[in-house]
Amino acid sequence: MAVIGELSGRLAHELRTPLTVIKGTVGVLQLRKGMEIDDYVMERLSLMNESATRMAQQIERVLAYVQKAPINKKETSLNEIIQNSASMLVENPNITIHTPKNDVLCNCDPIKMEAMLGNLLLNSVQAIEESGQISINVDESSDSITIKIQDSGNGVPENLEDKIFDPLVSSKMDGTGLGLSSVKNIVEQHNGTISFQNNPTTFTIVLPKTCQ
Repeated sequence: MAVIGELSGRLAHELRTPLTVIKGTVGVLQLRKGMEIDDYVMERLSLMNESATRMAQQIERVLAYVQKAPINKKETSLNEIIQNSASMLVENPNITIHTPKNDVLCNCDPIKMEAMLGNLLLNSVQAIEESGQISINVDESSDSITIKIQDSGNGVPENLEDKIFDPLVSSKMDGTGLGLSSVKNIVEQHNGTISFQNNPTTFTIVLPKTCQ
């Protein structure tokens, strides 16, 4: 119960800021009724979109952690999953995402895999302060598939390295601490493993070839 109580408090705090942005922007736009859509309006609309995306991501993280819905597997292109995950991020021209040129088929739950990779990519984007790169590599052997996500961000504080996959642990002031915990849950539902190392920040996911 204590974990649920802390989770509820964090979620309420996390959603309050983007809701304030959305409400404030709607008020500003209402005052500009009949005026043309200029750069200022477009900027406010962009803020609304980012805020709504942020809220949706936080809600999905909580649901993924609490519900742990069963997986629904089918043979899917990992390249397609990666592209879909990357496309859900708010575009930042100062961050380059290198996706794999090769493709691998995996018998997995594509929706959960997209959520898992989307969480990892979002963490990478947030770890890069101004500009940088994210590299995604996929390799396969006779019995396993390895996905590596590496970024040029600042990494994880040393005091959190051993517990970054624990629920309610976050290096971000406004984080719920469920992103990486949900990532680990999804990987384990596919009978896989996930590991982390700093310098450079690298997450390595190993899935059995059949993902069963």
